[in-house]
Amino acid sequence: VTLHILPPGLRTASLIVRDVSEGGVGLVSTYAGLEKNQAYPVGLALPKHNLLLGTGEVMFKGELPDGSFNYGISLLLHSSDQQILQSWVFRRQAGILEAIRKLKI
Repeated sequence: VTLHILPPGLRTASLIVRDVSEGGVGLVSTYAGLEKNQAYPVGLALPKHNLLLGTGEVMFKGELPDGSFNYGISLLLHSSDQQILQSWVFRRQAGILEAIRKLKI
């Protein structure tokens, strides 16, 4: 999953997402140009789906020891895009649970 984000006056940053939920995304990146409590135009690219466009607000920004940044970004999407995201998250969680059930300990 990739988050495309457009900071004002800068080029689009395409960042690989680590965690996806119905309300937002978490990611780690060396990109330092996002600021906490700022909202940006975003596009969330899900596998096998069109790009979901909306607004992302940086809720958390923390610098890591290696100089990269940990971001938590809340997403505001159109209701139809929100339904696509919810469905994708549900299917992903179901797949993870199925894989866990098949594990042999």
